[in-house]
Amino acid sequence: MKTAVAIAALSMIAGSAFAETIGGYTIGATPIRAQEIVGGGANWDWLNVVNAPVSINDAFSGSLLADDGYANGAAGVTVQCTFAAGDLVNGPGADLIFVDSRFSNNSYDIFIGNDGFTLSQLAAGAAPSGDTRQYFYGGFGPFGANLIVYAFDLSAWGVAPGGVVTDVRFVGLTGEVDPIGFGSLTPTPGALAAMGLGALITGRRRR
Repeated sequence: MKTAVAIAALSMIAGSAFAETIGGYTIGATPIRAQEIVGGGANWDWLNVVNAPVSINDAFSGSLLADDGYANGAAGVTVQCTFAAGDLVNGPGADLIFVDSRFSNNSYDIFIGNDGFTLSQLAAGAAPSGDTRQYFYGGFGPFGANLIVYAFDLSAWGVAPGGVVTDVRFVGLTGEVDPIGFGSLTPTPGALAAMGLGALITGRRRR
């Protein structure tokens, strides 16, 4: 089991070369694809730091999580995102973040596929992370937005230590939601030690 967790953790570290940090969290990986399960209504449109449209897949997958998203989604809008196997692993502490751009006071339910998207964790009411972006919305703008970061421990869904999650979903609970998307977190040195990986990584470096 430790070997499997080690491979997953090392994969996360290798995949975090761009070292994007949001609200003090360092992103290890972003989803590799995204699909809309329930649409967001007439005003649901793209956000981007440059004035160019992005699809749902482009907005919620690929590197640099905070560069794009969608805005003004109706309550019930649902997007499913898929991580590559091993990119989202249950280690000590927070493993997953969800980022929202506060153009309005938004709330979401967050689900994972391991339990068939049954048990949700609430993303609501957090203070601004201190990070901001200027987004174009559907060709208009740019408009300034505070980024709101919600961090989750996969253990809250009953995922075993070292367990891998691939599919995650957000569901908007309020009108005019403005999601930016999901990222997995790079394990800290303390987390790696707790997972029993410190010696392994040190040994790899020595060789």
